[in-house]
Amino acid sequence: MNWRHKGLTLFAGATTGRTVTSQCFVVDAPIVYLSVVAPALPTATSPQDPMSSCEVVPPFLTQYKGYGVYQLPWGFNVSGTFQAVPQPAAGGAFTSIMADYVATNAEIRPSLGRDLAAGANGTVTLDLLKPFALKGGHSKQLDMRLGKQLFSDGRRRVRLALDIYNVFNSSDWQTITTRLSNNAAANRWQRPTLILQARYLQIGTQIDF
Repeated sequence: MNWRHKGLTLFAGATTGRTVTSQCFVVDAPIVYLSVVAPALPTATSPQDPMSSCEVVPPFLTQYKGYGVYQLPWGFNVSGTFQAVPQPAAGGAFTSIMADYVATNAEIRPSLGRDLAAGANGTVTLDLLKPFALKGGHSKQLDMRLGKQLFSDGRRRVRLALDIYNVFNSSDWQTITTRLSNNAAANRWQRPTLILQARYLQIGTQIDF
C-alpha cells in the first residue's frame, strides 16, 4: 500500500506465509520428540509416536514493514522506516522457540531397555518441544532520518543527514538460549543472547557530482 499527499509519501506492507515439511525418520535412526512441555523434564517413559512429527505444519508467520518521507520547507525532509518481524530468526529464516535437554544414560535406559550406544556414561540431546509448539512475538524497530540539502546547482549536490536508529531504544530479543537444565540455579532457557542494538545517532554527508 502506498499513499501520497502534499509532500507526504507513505509505503506499508505485510507479508505472511509458511513452509510445511514432511520428512520421516530412517528406520535405523529415529527422531523422537517427547511430549513434554518445558520446563518439565523428560520422563523417558512417555515418548511421543515419532511418526506424528514427520509432518511439520507451522502457523502463518507475518512480518510488517513501512516507510515514510515528508518534505519540509527550506530543503529539509524527514523520513522513517518501521518493521515488526517474528521472533526468533536464524539465518534469515523464522523459526520457533526450542528446548533441548541433555539426558543421561540413567534417564534413558528405563524406556530404551539398554544403555546408550555411547555407553553407561553417555548422553543424548533431546528436543522437548515440537517445532512451532512455542513461538515468540514480534521484534519491532523504528529508524528515522532528518535531511537537509545544503547545495545544488543541477549537477552537483551536497546533503547533510542525521540518522537515529532504534528510536524507542527497544530491547526486543533476537535469539535466546535453547538449552534446558534440571539445575534451577544454572538454567538459562529462554534467556536472550542477542537483542536489538541500542539507540544511536549518526551524522553523515552525501556529495553527488
